[in-house]
Amino acid sequence: MKKLITLITLLLFINLTYSQTVSFCDDFESYLVGSPIAETSSDWNSWAELMSGATAPFADDAQVANTLASSGTNSLYFYSAAGATGGPQDIVLPFGSTPLTTGDFEFNANFYVTTGAYFNFQAEVTPGITWAMDVHMNSTGIMDFTNGGGAINFLSIPFNLNTWFNLSVKVDLTNNVWEVYIDNNIQGTFTNTINQIASLDIYPIGGHEFWIDDVCYSHTPAVLPAVNGQVLSVVPI
Repeated sequence: MKKLITLITLLLFINLTYSQTVSFCDDFESYLVGSPIAETSSDWNSWAELMSGATAPFADDAQVANTLASSGTNSLYFYSAAGATGGPQDIVLPFGSTPLTTGDFEFNANFYVTTGAYFNFQAEVTPGITWAMDVHMNSTGIMDFTNGGGAINFLSIPFNLNTWFNLSVKVDLTNNVWEVYIDNNIQGTFTNTINQIASLDIYPIGGHEFWIDDVCYSHTPAVLPAVNGQVLSVVPI
């Protein structure tokens, strides 16, 4: 009877570091003033476009403006009359073709708020199913991070009205750690009951007026650590 060769030592090295960071930024400088962003850009959509297949020109589009800007001369302008239910602007920036559930995600943008602002993160690729996070910037200078239609308030922080400030939301989706920064200063940390992200939705509520500029996001997929495996011996057959 033949015997298989006995293995004294086998070193197995597996390296799964092939994942790449995906990043995006838009400072709106490449658009003409007055351009409807969802109609003009291949990166932005209108809510009605994604929800009901509306075609351009979109009634809920937002326009590029040069009235205020954090960098350059252009930004996006949002306004909803007092007493209105909201809108008409309602635009969406998808973060990919599938919801992000692991890895490191960061959203970063500059805001100028006069009477209030609102945006949210959608949890599913198709909007209107699940809101992962609602961010309300109130006329009192308080910013609330909630979900469940306001049923769960994760964090309330002050912010300055009538001036540009930078807001950053950094999320370790793998471990469900959400961090909020204003002008690079950490404001708070929490865990989210809906720990996945698919898109950004910007929608002015009645009475709101605000500008947003330099909108960026990035996602670094979770990477398994390198694994070293060693077989000390194999029993001959």
